[in-house]
Amino acid sequence: MSEKEFLYQMRLKIFEEADKEEITISSLCKKHHVSRKWFYKWKKRRERLGDEGLRSKVRAAPRMPNKVPPETEEQILNFAKEYPTSGPERTEGELKSAGISVGHTGIYNVLKKRGLNTAKSRLEWVRRLSGEVVTADEITRDKEKAKNNHVEANYPGQLIGEDTFYIGCLKGIGRIYHQVACDCFSSFGAAKVYDNKTTDASTDFVENYLVKKFAPVKIERILTDCGTEFTTWHEEAIPNHEFEKICKKLGIKHTTTKVKHPWTNGYVERLNKTLLDEFYSVAFRKKRYESIEELQVDLDNFMDYYNYRRTHQGYKLKRNGYRIPAEAHFSKDLTLKKESSKVPSAFLRKQEEGKVKIPELIRGGKEVQESLNLAYDSVKINGVKEEVLECPLVTTS
Repeated sequence: MSEKEFLYQMRLKIFEEADKEEITISSLCKKHHVSRKWFYKWKKRRERLGDEGLRSKVRAAPRMPNKVPPETEEQILNFAKEYPTSGPERTEGELKSAGISVGHTGIYNVLKKRGLNTAKSRLEWVRRLSGEVVTADEITRDKEKAKNNHVEANYPGQLIGEDTFYIGCLKGIGRIYHQVACDCFSSFGAAKVYDNKTTDASTDFVENYLVKKFAPVKIERILTDCGTEFTTWHEEAIPNHEFEKICKKLGIKHTTTKVKHPWTNGYVERLNKTLLDEFYSVAFRKKRYESIEELQVDLDNFMDYYNYRRTHQGYKLKRNGYRIPAEAHFSKDLTLKKESSKVPSAFLRKQEEGKVKIPELIRGGKEVQESLNLAYDSVKINGVKEEVLECPLVTTS
């Protein structure tokens, strides 16, 4: 018995009992847990239409004047099948050029109704319509496999991740980028702003900035993506690439990640996100920059804060009892529960001679504020010398 039929039988039973006039209407309503208003509403309908009037009305389908016609829906789905990565607005423009008038909200509703309102869901839909040319496992295999992979770096300088990141546009300058590097053991970082992403920028960053910033730690290997500022597609020409030459000159081994595998260089990618969230998103809302040099000053201040004062949540630092990247980067305890023979002897010799005193100062708490010689302890802005030890974004307000 359907719900509608059940309600009809219940109403009919109440009114058949009322016809017998054995009890009052008030008592009848209390007995069946209905109101007197409800009783008289249905009584009027029964008097007018008979017992059939006790049935629930069949509601007509609502009129939807703005509903997308079925033939247009089919054209939208056909377009989505051919171009699954196109969103509603792009689809609207393409269909309009083909003489089909439909708004992007209507297109979104058509896709939403079928669970195709995201590019990911449309790509999966196309994959299944095509007879699963590739399986879902094949699509996610490399990423899932990478989750269990571990970046092997047992001491500072063993592996440095480097990347180019597009920041945005500065008025009067144009597009700006930064070259950024992150040590895969200590998470110690360095970044410099450029107005291009050419080989000139990548080579200048390594030769004139990164090596000095990471000193006295010796960089052994740099890991980058396959961008043209770092390498070339022609294997025979790789040794002649300027970036390769600089690395060779500095005694650094250069390796690249697999194509379309940015997570392989996850340390530097995560540093990019930190800089975007904690520095650029704040700095550009507080100050209008007129030059790259002006932005570089504030970026240097933030990197000093990141390296020397900002507590870090990386698993390698936590596992070895470090709080900030500088502690791990300049620490004497570089064994990481492995043989100390893996640590470069030159670095250990400098520490033994007392030339590297940073770990003790950092662990000394407040003394680091007074004794640690940072690369950018003080800067001159608008002719005024300002200390930057206490505030990461002192020049951005």
